[in-house]
Amino acid sequence: MLLQQGTSALPPHRAAPTLSVAQRHANHAGGRYEGEVSVESGRREGRGTYFYPNPYFTYEGDWLAGKKHGSGRLTFEDGGYYEGEFRQGEIVGEGVQLWANGTEYTGQFLNGLRHGSGVLTKADGTTYDGAFGQNQYAGAGSLVLPTGDTYRGEFAAHKYHGSGALAQPSADRRYIGGFAEGAFEGEGELHERGNEFVYAGQWRAGVREGRGKQVDHRIGLSFEGEWAGGLPAAVPSSWDLAAAGTSESYLPACSALKEEAADQLLDAKEKKAKEAAAAKKAKEAGAPAPAEAPSGPELLLQPGASLPQVVLRMADSDGAPLSGEAGRCFRVTMYREQRKEGAAEVEIERVPVRFADQRQVLDPAPGGKPGAGGKVTPVPKADAVKRKVSKSAKDATPVPTPDPDEPPPHPGDDCREGALGPDGRALLGGGEEWLVPAHLQPAIYSPALVPPCCPSRCGGPWALLPALEVPVRVAPPEGQGRATPGPAASKGGAKK
Repeated sequence: MLLQQGTSALPPHRAAPTLSVAQRHANHAGGRYEGEVSVESGRREGRGTYFYPNPYFTYEGDWLAGKKHGSGRLTFEDGGYYEGEFRQGEIVGEGVQLWANGTEYTGQFLNGLRHGSGVLTKADGTTYDGAFGQNQYAGAGSLVLPTGDTYRGEFAAHKYHGSGALAQPSADRRYIGGFAEGAFEGEGELHERGNEFVYAGQWRAGVREGRGKQVDHRIGLSFEGEWAGGLPAAVPSSWDLAAAGTSESYLPACSALKEEAADQLLDAKEKKAKEAAAAKKAKEAGAPAPAEAPSGPELLLQPGASLPQVVLRMADSDGAPLSGEAGRCFRVTMYREQRKEGAAEVEIERVPVRFADQRQVLDPAPGGKPGAGGKVTPVPKADAVKRKVSKSAKDATPVPTPDPDEPPPHPGDDCREGALGPDGRALLGGGEEWLVPAHLQPAIYSPALVPPCCPSRCGGPWALLPALEVPVRVAPPEGQGRATPGPAASKGGAKK
């Protein structure tokens, strides 16, 4: 039971004998009273009904020393009422208040205000069960909104404040953690989209701020680290390919290979014109410009050997490696550019290279011409054995045709797929599945790394990264000199 501060409790019994009165006319204050009064003091005391000068109010209940004190009912003209305890003329203690619109409160009051523990049920369906302070939610409580949203936890000044659990089925999300003035604050865990999207960490003013981890189970992405303004503090802007041993990036050396790859597309006349232009420029300069040495390692491939083990990672806008994000998917393909045969104008086509291709030579393209970058497979004759004539024409070595019952060599796969690990890296190469086909001719090829999906379309803080194309040199087998074929060696179409 609550009492107004600064007052003393009055005795629960009548202080003196009473008699009943019924005023026919309003008193000097404009009100009228029907009930018991004290014989000694003449004040209202005991049970009685008072009709206020303002006809909106009517009180019926206990009186003491001329004030409402004890149990009573204060009725409002619009149909609402308060029924419960009174202390020295004020609504203090346990009671029930009903509003004309159907809102109802049952609980503790202080000086006419909801103060203490109680249950408030509003006409719109809102229900609050918990502590009140000066008519506001204050302290521990449980709130259910008409939308179906629920909150259980601490309140201050009618807002979520402190520790609590918020469930919002309409938005398909729930949060457990700290609050400040109605917003997420401090440590907390947010689940969205049926637990597909989870963040656990620090918050500030309702946004992710500080240390935290976010996981998007739908696309397999996660980030753990520092957050600022609701996003990872360090955002990747590109892919990077680095040496497995030294972690040095291969990308600086790739710029020189791009020009060499472009030269592969020139015919003899175009090459001669380019060389003449370079010689003229050098002569005008007085001395040839020194060639700049690559600033990093060069990725070198050999036919018939596996791709050397390399590290795939992400980098920021300055090219610095980034960590913290895991699960980002990628797809690796490989191709060589060549001039399209028979085109009226110069047209460049990309001919794919297949990983783990076990064929020693390519199957012939239509017309018996070799596939791009490879050696042609001889077309078998009808007879079971062909004769290979020596230079002296004296001996003939039988060369058996392929056994029709023997399964053909594996033609390889057009791509390799994977995802970044918990450390934000992925190892590529180093196994039979990364075998570089033995039939490739020495030249510049381009492994291409392409994200198989667009994270920005999936929602969340994930940055969309552009595809990465890395020119690499396929060197001749050991013991053979380096030879870079021109356009003539690139004719034909690749068999997919």
